[in-house]
Amino acid sequence: MNMDLSNVRDKLAEASFFFHHLRQEQDKTTLQRQGDGFRYYFSAFLNACFSVLEYLEREAKAALKAGASAKQQSNKQAKGRYTEWFSQWIKHLSPGDLAVWSFMTENRGGEVHTSRVETTKEMKAVPADDWSHSTRNPYFTYYYRAPALYAAIAAAGNEIGDPLLEEKKKLGLPSWCNAWTYLDTHYVEIDGERVRVVEISEKYLVLLDKLIRDFEQADLN
Repeated sequence: MNMDLSNVRDKLAEASFFFHHLRQEQDKTTLQRQGDGFRYYFSAFLNACFSVLEYLEREAKAALKAGASAKQQSNKQAKGRYTEWFSQWIKHLSPGDLAVWSFMTENRGGEVHTSRVETTKEMKAVPADDWSHSTRNPYFTYYYRAPALYAAIAAAGNEIGDPLLEEKKKLGLPSWCNAWTYLDTHYVEIDGERVRVVEISEKYLVLLDKLIRDFEQADLN
């Protein structure tokens, strides 16, 4: 349809903003994180995504209503065309996309009215010195200096068989690692399968963008 959807696009940009922070929060180690930033950004992301749908429906129905008046059609019939188009759009989603769409839209309601989305966390050890260098984050200086200290501890351990080696093996860390920290990966369960929160959020963003683009190409007159 030929109409101004700048407000809808602005809401999509807002959702992208919160997704960016959500992903940044996911990449923080246990030493970096402060409080429950991940949960808060996820909640803000879900609400911004919901606003995209609300804005699109409002803008579309207002435009169709205006067009109906010019053509002497009923407002109810005009607004119904969007509802029908949207229902058909949902029906044409692939099973995988439909699972993502259903999960995110249904859980947004629970997030607002009842309880937060249920997630699980998996902790993984990562080399602190390698991780800090690769991400170039503000904690780089701290970790850059740390290896010398841990190397000294490891050297002392070598005299008694390197007691750190077994622990590093258990954690899945390379033998050269002298210092490590932890990352928490957040998951949700969809149809019995664990999916990373960041992954499903990104897919949902893509679907929202597709919804807007498909609507712009649709002929509802």
